Amino acid sequence: MRKNIIIFMLGIIFIFPLQARKLKVRELPSRYKKWLEEEVVYIITRIERDVFLQLKSEREREMFIDAFWKQRDPTPGTPENEFKVEHYQRIIYANKIFGRETYRPGWVTDRGEIYIVLGEPLSIDRFEGINGIHPIRIWSYQGYPKYDGLPGYFNIVFFKRDGMGEFVLYSPSGDGPHSLLSYLRSQIDSIDIEAAYEALFELEPAVAANSLTLIPGEQLYPGQVSLSSDIMLNAVQELPQKKIKPGYAEALLRYKDIVEVEYSANYVECDSLIRIVKDDEEIFSSIILWSQKNFLLVLMKISITPILRSTGMFRI
Repeated sequence: MRKNIIIFMLGIIFIFPLQARKLKVRELPSRYKKWLEEEVVYIITRIERDVFLQLKSEREREMFIDAFWKQRDPTPGTPENEFKVEHYQRIIYANKIFGRETYRPGWVTDRGEIYIVLGEPLSIDRFEGINGIHPIRIWSYQGYPKYDGLPGYFNIVFFKRDGMGEFVLYSPSGDGPHSLLSYLRSQIDSIDIEAAYEALFELEPAVAANSLTLIPGEQLYPGQVSLSSDIMLNAVQELPQKKIKPGYAEALLRYKDIVEVEYSANYVECDSLIRIVKDDEEIFSSIILWSQKNFLLVLMKISITPILRSTGMFRI
């Protein structure tokens, strides 16, 4: 008599708890510490970071890193991961260019972070050697509101605070127009936004405009600075995290000890069931994921050994 066996794998999350001891970053081998704290510091999500610090072996960390990059590959199935290549090129550029004016590596600087996250700007306007204004750089970018939530066009402003040191990120509300002025600053009250704007406008209108808002075309009342610009700056820094669904990392942590398979980006989030259907030759022909969104996906074929069958576990 033909047997139809359906195994419902429920409760496995409770049998194999997710939370393991989390290492301190300083406890990681130097190679993985550098990867976590330097190479991917601006693009890794909080959940991915937490999972990585719970991994125990070199094999698990390499498995995670491979999955990390595959999750970000714009063209899966091709030999080259364009995102990864571009990311490391940006780090090299940041270290080479933005580390020139500081003792710190370029990737640590504000310009380095923005460059690594957003890439090369559409244009760069330089305002240096202007009497009365600290050195300023304005980077212009194009955003895609439906895709990344950023304005259609926006600017990022860097300036040398007090005219010295490296270029730092400018915030209209956090720094204000007053901070861009040099010797004229002592003549203007720091809370008088309108007076500081007018002084900047007489010296350089483009700088004055960006001192109030980083979003071209935004309408402001006299004496007002843009709070939307600061929200936009936060969105820029969080952009890499928003593009990734970190569920794959949590799944890796749950199943890394029971599923012997080289982990890849072929992870599909599913909130309901895994069903395994056996064929006539004692070979379980399919693993089927049935999601709440009602689509069916056949992932792979597996075989179950007698020992593992008796324990209810299986190898892929």
